[in-house]
Amino acid sequence: MAPYINLMEWGQYQPEQQAVLLDAVREPLVTLADITDATTYFFGTDVTIPNDLQQAVLGESSARMVLEQFLSEWPQWDKTNPDALRADLKAMMKALKPLKPKQVMFPIRTATTGRTSGADLATALWLLGTQRVQHRVEQALAYCPVATA
Repeated sequence: MAPYINLMEWGQYQPEQQAVLLDAVREPLVTLADITDATTYFFGTDVTIPNDLQQAVLGESSARMVLEQFLSEWPQWDKTNPDALRADLKAMMKALKPLKPKQVMFPIRTATTGRTSGADLATALWLLGTQRVQHRVEQALAYCPVATA
């Protein structure tokens, strides 16, 4: 596994976080070479959001509102572990009803990981950390339509 891990900025994570990261992405892996693609969004400040997701997810009319709400709540969320973040995500989904969970989670996941699937979202947010998550969501807002009155 070392040849694949050495290609990444693996040292930025503590051993406990490394174990959580590997556990979060291991299920869909077929070969060890797949780990590079499965974990790219955990490294670096920015994330690449493919054009199709910019349009299909961030182009949705509710995406801007969801991401702005997320940014307003994010500083107060308990970031001590993925379970605490999962509880905050659930509370946000409940507060944003009648939006469906997918309408809430997909914009956040896309903004932070550049994907609509992958590691558990709460785990990904915990591993990415406060500043990187905030930065990525702020950047993703550029792809969201501005509501017109």
